[in-house]
Amino acid sequence: MNPWFSVALFATGFIYLLATMALNYFKQDSVGWWLRKCCWSKTIDYRYAETANGENEEIQALLEIQLSPKIHVKSTVHYEDRYLGKGDYYSVAVQNGAGIQVRLPNLVRGQSVHFNIVSSKRPWGVLPVEKIDDPLHEAFLNRGQFRKAEQFGTLANKPAGKASDDFTYPLMPPENEDLIWETWVPLDKDATYLELQIWYPNNLINPGQDDSGYLFQMDLGTRGDTDIDGLAAVELEVKASSRTGTLTLEVAEGTPV
Repeated sequence: MNPWFSVALFATGFIYLLATMALNYFKQDSVGWWLRKCCWSKTIDYRYAETANGENEEIQALLEIQLSPKIHVKSTVHYEDRYLGKGDYYSVAVQNGAGIQVRLPNLVRGQSVHFNIVSSKRPWGVLPVEKIDDPLHEAFLNRGQFRKAEQFGTLANKPAGKASDDFTYPLMPPENEDLIWETWVPLDKDATYLELQIWYPNNLINPGQDDSGYLFQMDLGTRGDTDIDGLAAVELEVKASSRTGTLTLEVAEGTPV
């Protein structure tokens, strides 16, 4: 074997190993990162400070993990006929939107929850992710309603109508239970991701210096995508916006009699 080829092969393998280690480090989920920093961790270098402030920071971080929203997203499609020639046609599924479920903890009842939502795409499948300018905010609110927590993960393959057209609206799930905000938004056929940013009230979660809230990047597809960790994602297109001027979802305590 050519010695230069061996050197190149070794260098490539070494770079791949470093890249994999870095990816595993930065993609570590929030639970794993908290365990690495908590008071009984064996990794002393990463532990929270053994002070009152350090203890408060540790408790606050655990609370943020426990209260993280859970997201389920599933693309909806319509079918278009494409001409093959000689009088033959075939049907192609074309993305036209996505159903969204946001499972929220019971503690947000009677509070205001702020949202930001954008769609994004990765041109040619390899270029950096780009935000799509189609506004989604109005549909996110107008087509949504609350559902029982047990319905999480079940979405139909069809656009949702306006919530006000549903005679059951605005019934709330039973008290003392988590609840789901279920909605639908129209999307560009080339959209690859749906990105969400969610903020709880400051009296529930300390916003911290960057006030980034919970961040999610959801893969779009007809099989659906679920994520339960809103603290792992960092660099997203949706993060460019602050809490100011974002959507406000008022969560009622319960259904009035």
